[in-house]
Amino acid sequence: MSDSVVRILGQNPGPFTLQGTNCYLLHGRVLIDTAEGGDDFIKLLREALDQHGSTVTDIILVRPEAESILTKQSHWHHDHVNGLPEVLRALKQSTPPRVHKFPNADHDADVLEKLQSVYPDALLHSLAEGQSIALDDHGATATILHAPGHTTDSIAIRLSTGELCVACRCSPLIA
Repeated sequence: MSDSVVRILGQNPGPFTLQGTNCYLLHGRVLIDTAEGGDDFIKLLREALDQHGSTVTDIILVRPEAESILTKQSHWHHDHVNGLPEVLRALKQSTPPRVHKFPNADHDADVLEKLQSVYPDALLHSLAEGQSIALDDHGATATILHAPGHTTDSIAIRLSTGELCVACRCSPLIA
């Protein structure tokens, strides 16, 4: 990836996740997706955080909900969000990271329940088109782009460092 974007595979390979859910650590402090948790994923997350000497300040959930084209019924994208409680417990931070996602009335309560199972007073922060999230103390930002398609609450993230994260894939932005 780059010095500012570290990919952490979710350690959940399968027919739909291929080699595993792509999760990312941006600037050593913003985690994109939590996969399904699990000891192997937590180990890789800790190694990435140790390498940066940092803690997670924000967790952005990119693709938590999907609508089946065939049945038009929403289903939960467990491979992106089920790891949230386990990741939060593993981080053992006195101040919880802010957890963000694009609003979806059908699933926000489920994410909030996962968050509050570890931090009972924590809030779920709604993302908005064009919103910026600080990535470091030097002005680097992530700009949220609503990108419905695979899911109604999917987002893309444009980094001020020149990368674009779309559908859980980060790559250099081509102008």
